[in-house]
Amino acid sequence: MTPEPSGGAPDPAGSNGAPARAETPRIDDDRVIGPLSALDAAGTAAMWVPTRSTMLGGVRLGVPAPGGARLDDPALHRQAVAELQAIVGASWPTSVARAMTIHDHLLDAATRADYQAKGARIAYDPPETRYYAWCGVIQGLHFEVTGAIGAWAAILIAQPLTDAEALADGFPRPHPVDALALVRQVAPALADRPWQDDPDPPRSNLFDVSLHDGDSRLRAGVRARGSATAEHYIYGVRISWVAASPR
Repeated sequence: MTPEPSGGAPDPAGSNGAPARAETPRIDDDRVIGPLSALDAAGTAAMWVPTRSTMLGGVRLGVPAPGGARLDDPALHRQAVAELQAIVGASWPTSVARAMTIHDHLLDAATRADYQAKGARIAYDPPETRYYAWCGVIQGLHFEVTGAIGAWAAILIAQPLTDAEALADGFPRPHPVDALALVRQVAPALADRPWQDDPDPPRSNLFDVSLHDGDSRLRAGVRARGSATAEHYIYGVRISWVAASPR
């Protein structure tokens, strides 16, 4: 991505000249193709609650946006932009950096109060945690992120697939896209981490790539979107980045 200019008009372009657009909605309807175990299905249930563990795990590719109140805090905003740039290993276009939002919680206050009234025990992040979010298109790739400043980030990088690219005999076609090459286009530092294959990977219809580096994970796979009569497909790479623990 093009480094942020030091002066003049904001530069809205990625490194290949393609515009960086922030109006794109998040992917919230991705569906696994093929069988799901009861444990896997729990990660897609309607009662799914956004917490650190659910945001960084499960079978979802899409990354929900924080529901908490937006904060106008320039210092936190600068910190979040710098942190995400360090994670991906590239400078954001100015228009993208300005569009990043800061929030006080993953859930809105009314929903939290409702859960509390019902006696639900939910393991939230510490109350001082602040979150950042952005979703858009960079260099032709869909990119969405929700992160907890200084702690973790859930990132999705995705591209559309044709039916022939996505499916083989009605099941997800394995590796229709080179997952790390896809990531490298917009997040070279993530692509170049010393990823290792998971010793007990999930079934291939869930993810055809399953890697880890410490507590961070990279998983990728084909997903269906849309209605049964207008189904279309994406290949998505979901990165769960966790800050290194202090030694």
